[in-house]
Amino acid sequence: MEIPSYDNLYRSAIRWTTRQPTLSKTDQFVIFTKASFSSPWDDGDINNDQYDDDPNDIFDDERLFEHNPREYWFKRRCRDAHGGLKSTPSQGPIHWFRYRGHDVGFQRRVSKESSGPWFAAPETLTFYTYDDRGVLDDIMHDIRETPVKKNPRDITVYTGLSQPLSWVPMATKSPRFLSSVALDQEVKMDIVKDVTEFFDPRTEPFYKERGIPYRRGIALYGPPGTGKSSLCHAIASMLCMDIYTFSLGSSGLNDNTLSDLFQKCPERSIVLLEDIDAAGVPKRGGDISSEPSQEATGGVENAETHNTGSEQGNISLSGLLNVIDGVAAKEGRLLFITTNHIDRLDPALLRAGRVDMKAFIGYANDLMARELFYKPYLVPKDTQFMAVRQENGTIQPLSEPVSDEWEPNDLDRLANQFASNIPPGWFSPASLEGYLLRHKNDPVSAACSVKEWVDQKISSFKIGHGQELSSLRVSGSPCQFRLHGESLSISVSAVIFDAANGSGELRVVLLQRASHWELPGGTVGSTDSTIYAALKRKILEKSGLELSRINNELEIRAQTRNKEEICVAFLCIFYVSQIEAPRFPDELPLGRKCDESVRINAEKHQGFTWATEDEVRNDVYPVLGDQKATILEAFAATPRSSLWQL
Repeated sequence: MEIPSYDNLYRSAIRWTTRQPTLSKTDQFVIFTKASFSSPWDDGDINNDQYDDDPNDIFDDERLFEHNPREYWFKRRCRDAHGGLKSTPSQGPIHWFRYRGHDVGFQRRVSKESSGPWFAAPETLTFYTYDDRGVLDDIMHDIRETPVKKNPRDITVYTGLSQPLSWVPMATKSPRFLSSVALDQEVKMDIVKDVTEFFDPRTEPFYKERGIPYRRGIALYGPPGTGKSSLCHAIASMLCMDIYTFSLGSSGLNDNTLSDLFQKCPERSIVLLEDIDAAGVPKRGGDISSEPSQEATGGVENAETHNTGSEQGNISLSGLLNVIDGVAAKEGRLLFITTNHIDRLDPALLRAGRVDMKAFIGYANDLMARELFYKPYLVPKDTQFMAVRQENGTIQPLSEPVSDEWEPNDLDRLANQFASNIPPGWFSPASLEGYLLRHKNDPVSAACSVKEWVDQKISSFKIGHGQELSSLRVSGSPCQFRLHGESLSISVSAVIFDAANGSGELRVVLLQRASHWELPGGTVGSTDSTIYAALKRKILEKSGLELSRINNELEIRAQTRNKEEICVAFLCIFYVSQIEAPRFPDELPLGRKCDESVRINAEKHQGFTWATEDEVRNDVYPVLGDQKATILEAFAATPRSSLWQL
């Protein structure tokens, strides 16, 4: 009975072999340490229990670290350098062992194929017996029942090789709960629902009976550090599936070998193509190196998003499209595509049937910030979320504190404090998690220090409203501005009060769109010399009002918008502004003195209103995004006496 190295049973056969006591004590064997080279015989998930060290001699790492960290690091270095001594049956000779009262021979024969990076050469495992065929059938049954991994729930990440053409295990990852990935909850629920329905046992027959190819493709796009790859890991854990990935820019891959690799994927598997915008697959017409448009910038934190991926690989666009949904395309698999710049991908790659769902993965909002705060301090739990919003608006965590010293109510209060200091749309989950890891044992410090950390991050992006913008413009993209290594669009908005309405109560002008109300403003353009000039222009365009002066500047913000599948990073600057006051007769109704001066752009807005603080607070006029908080902040920061009076 032969089992070649490219067979799916090969790794199970290795693990079964290492569990046979008499075979592990063969007279002809190879001694090596884990550090000497890596092979399937040395994979931590397969052969990790074959150490010659006495378990009683292994020191207590935690106690040693607490007592003497330096000594712990030294011993860890020595242990890692030598690895664990292991022995495997040598290649070539037949090794005999007893199996259920029968003599069985085992042989490792080197294949004639070219060598790969994991072992000297691919090999074939052969089992012999002089007894009846049933002995080998029993061995095959045992091998099939032997888990490849110590923990069957672990996820193996395979990488595709062209020489030899095969999927080779790259890493083994512990399962990851969906709750550990902080995303917009609606987006996460939509994705989880989609993949769950796809792998419902009733779905495949439904597809096949109707002649629909049984495969699914999902594109995750957004700035770096937002959790696209982490979500793939968590979904693989939920589905108990391994991940198959490869580099489209690999020198050994071409259209033919890529097709063969896809055919070798198991039916129930996840294929992951990461950062496909930088993989060198050209668009039709070969346009792979053009700069992103003025609205195609990624997140505020990441200058790395401007890598154009100009190194072209050996895989053509048509070759990639064929393996995804060609006539011979593999079925039963789930394809994930991740990209920082979905606008750089050829539309043919994203059409229905190849990509069935597109999901924008953006920066942290308020609820995501709370979930991230809970993550170090709550017991990990196999749920979709760390916390959920109740019908009454309160946030309910779904697990218990890690430490008995932390009361749930205290953590809730600290989570609120932490999230209230995180401006929505400014920070990636990765950056917030990095901050929290510095305070992983002290939630009080994490909540109390975050405002200072945020202020330091944001203050570097401040621009005076009279500052000349020419030196900040990005060459070739005049509507983009370079600030501290980041390329951004700048959005300006004005909180315009009607201080002359005669009522003594401040009112703010709101412009009406189809489903919401918003402040007048917009993006700084190529002709605007200063922030003030842009604000004046946008106010006039949107409302017809003439800006008189800026009273004060509110807290600077940033956000990443998903506009027609383009990630747009905006530095959002809000001002409390004053307009030229018209002179109206005193007999006009109270609160209507400024109405005639508002001339809205009918193509963009359907109406306007002057809203009081209570009306904004009570959602009488549903305001766009986080502008409600901005307006209330402006009310609080603007005494009536500070505004110009008639």
